[in-house]
Amino acid sequence: MNARQTGWLWALLLGIPLWLLVWPAFDFFMLQVSRTFQYAGVMDFPIFLEHARNFIDIGVLYARDIQQYGPGAPIYKFPPLFGAMLVFCMEQGATDQALFSWALAAQEVCFFGSALLMVGMLYQYVRWPWAWLLPVVLIVALLFPPNIENVLRLQLDAYVLLLLTAALFFLLKEKNGLAGFCVGLAILLKVYPVVLLVYFLMRRQWAACVGVLVACLMVTTATLAMLGVAEHAYFLSSVLPVMLMESASASLENLSLAAYVIYFQGDGPHVGYMAKPVVAACVLVAGWGLFQSSRMPRDAASPIRTALDVALLITLVLIGLSNSWWNYQILLLIPTVVILVAAFAVRPVPWALVVFFALTCAVLFVTSHAVVKEMIPQADFYKSVFYRGLTNYAFFIVLLVLQRRYCRPVSLSWGRPHE
Repeated sequence: MNARQTGWLWALLLGIPLWLLVWPAFDFFMLQVSRTFQYAGVMDFPIFLEHARNFIDIGVLYARDIQQYGPGAPIYKFPPLFGAMLVFCMEQGATDQALFSWALAAQEVCFFGSALLMVGMLYQYVRWPWAWLLPVVLIVALLFPPNIENVLRLQLDAYVLLLLTAALFFLLKEKNGLAGFCVGLAILLKVYPVVLLVYFLMRRQWAACVGVLVACLMVTTATLAMLGVAEHAYFLSSVLPVMLMESASASLENLSLAAYVIYFQGDGPHVGYMAKPVVAACVLVAGWGLFQSSRMPRDAASPIRTALDVALLITLVLIGLSNSWWNYQILLLIPTVVILVAAFAVRPVPWALVVFFALTCAVLFVTSHAVVKEMIPQADFYKSVFYRGLTNYAFFIVLLVLQRRYCRPVSLSWGRPHE
């Protein structure tokens, strides 16, 4: 049996059972959503509605007591864009129940849209003997634990996931302007995607930088017309500096590096000082990898290097934030797919790394779904969060190893991308 026939045999042995598992995965996903539907948005979305209503009543979106802007505080502290969208809908007569329904539908549209974009990106590089990777992506996406948390909170991270996935999709298509536009929209929802603007500047991808600028100017013009100058000025001068200097929370839902210092050393003012050197070391290691990647000549593996760079930056942000809440971890779906592509694209396949990655995903999925189904006692909940958070660091290590491997000429196992 030749290599081509062997490849097709593996595709049949692995692909058909995996495709048969897609429907049970979808069924499980819908079951989880239906269980949490009655609680959708109960944690955070009413806060957003209250602040939007305050603006309609008294013209104030952001609370003026700066002491209220603590870690995890029940207050609106995001850029003006989402608040302006809620204000616009309320002024058009939308009820709270309608906004809840629209927000929930938008969450799932963003989630499924991201999954489909990821399958599309994978299809660019996969050859049919490797087609079993396509249902793997769908199964992982459907079972990805942080999605349920985002249903409960109706936070903004699902929108950011879709925008960053679209940005990566356009980067791989070499449409840098559109990629930058998507990143600009993500920055206007949550500030932390600004790290990708730094990446564009470092890579001298000027079209992407222009795209970010155009998105920011267009949307800010609209939100200025809706909310006025005062709210924007207050966000930039008061809220944003407080958020950038935010201290680490000892909450069970915080999965940042600082939270692990709290876990081992206890809470206190020393936590931030102990975490910063380690975060700085992670930034330096990742920065060196990004620098080496930028110096590689253009070849068939260049798109995969770009995807690894973006995935590494996303993982670094989730590690380095003072407070990396569980709902933020939905962004790990991007590194998950990128690792799958990069690991199986190179020849020979680094099976030890693949096994380590699979075990990491298993810990994430088992502990998370056990918590959802109340299989883990409350006394052990902290341990489950602890193990879930280790996923960030495992992904960071896997991405660094893969990036290092791609920082030299490599042989791709399925040749050039599809035209």
